[in-house]
Amino acid sequence: MGWGRGLLALGVALLAVAALDIALRAARVLPPDDPLLFFARTHSLRVDPFIETSPGRLAIRADWVNDGASLRGRRGLRAGRQFLLPGFRPIELARAKPPGMVRIVGLGDSTAYGLFVGADAAFISVLGKRITVSTGKPVEVVNLACAGFASDRVLALLPTALSLDPDLVVVYVGHNEMLGGSDGPAGGLTQALRARAWLLEGSALFAWLDHAWVATLRGAETDRVREEVAALEAGEIPTFVPEAVPESRRVAPSSEFRAQAAARYRDNLEAIVAAGRAAGVPLLLVLPVANLLWPPGISFHSPGFAGEREFAAALRAAAALRESGKREEELAALDRAVALSPEYAQAHSLRADALRALGRGDEARAEYATAIDRDGVTHRITSPLEAEFLAVARAEGVPWVDLRPLLQSDLSDDAAKRHFVDHVHPTAEGHAEIAAALREPALALLPSRAESARGADGR
Repeated sequence: MGWGRGLLALGVALLAVAALDIALRAARVLPPDDPLLFFARTHSLRVDPFIETSPGRLAIRADWVNDGASLRGRRGLRAGRQFLLPGFRPIELARAKPPGMVRIVGLGDSTAYGLFVGADAAFISVLGKRITVSTGKPVEVVNLACAGFASDRVLALLPTALSLDPDLVVVYVGHNEMLGGSDGPAGGLTQALRARAWLLEGSALFAWLDHAWVATLRGAETDRVREEVAALEAGEIPTFVPEAVPESRRVAPSSEFRAQAAARYRDNLEAIVAAGRAAGVPLLLVLPVANLLWPPGISFHSPGFAGEREFAAALRAAAALRESGKREEELAALDRAVALSPEYAQAHSLRADALRALGRGDEARAEYATAIDRDGVTHRITSPLEAEFLAVARAEGVPWVDLRPLLQSDLSDDAAKRHFVDHVHPTAEGHAEIAAALREPALALLPSRAESARGADGR
């Protein structure tokens, strides 16, 4: 009987707690939202950089404009953390598209934005001019690309782009999928944080207890969380700069993290395609392309690597053989280095250089891609990300443009300098060549919008 009374007392206590919890939530007697809730609720937040300047007129909000040639950002409290300030081109336009006007919206990252070359030289702007020349129709280009954007931000911005009634949306995104490090687009929430967010949403008592507990932990971690929340509220883009982390604390991106980034990229691309179809707006996807000849930023050995002395000796031997012009022997030395440490990005890059010097272009191209895949500075599209792009484009039957033959077929130093400013950003000439490659696919898509509109109107 004693245990029965104990269970009864426990049940009554639990009912009382549940009743109090329900009463607090019903009366909305709740603590301030925890930063975790903000993150959980705004993970897929719609991005709208426009404000209405007058009835029917839109402009990019002043604090989200960056018409300069370079990035703007600030360092965070955590080593390697950086927040990019939103960098949209200044735009002012009528919400309703003028009659007879062709409106093209560009979405994407800093390449589509035209970093280092300016608004007029960005490929989306050049494309608009080429279409005007080809068709004789006025073209309004709305460049809504932004430095630091990954596919999640493009997806969040897409409803705003579609609300402008565009005739075509051009999407160039894929270099920044891992830009935020473990907290970025591929990071998501751990199971423990998901459980905590669920409890914070569902239980007023838990929210109050958690609030009291967190209030006692006003240390550096809390300051970092506040910083993250303030950045998100300001529309800033959290990024990760591994070069800024002390070398002793640098950690190679895990295979799980890279796989998660690729899966998220695929999901976002599928959602982008579905949203465009639902709105009846043609999409033109562009496969991002990297500068293969740009060397890796940070190289890592596998955990527990114990062959540093032999590996370093192989690299020194390769360098000496390269200086003496013995490229075959250099390649053999680099083969030894790669066999010793397959994860070391710089060894693959050097091996690709040797293959290129020997005229073995296809092998060199593949080896450069391997070096990018293993680079600790994850600011270039990788082979797994590229594979996901191709899988979505082919499965969905969406029009897409392959820039690899244009920008990666010629592995000469002169071609790389002609096409790229750095690891991914094209020169003005590179942008012009991209626009030329997009012209025919874009022209093929534009009539379809006009024909569908005529069909809907019965004309």
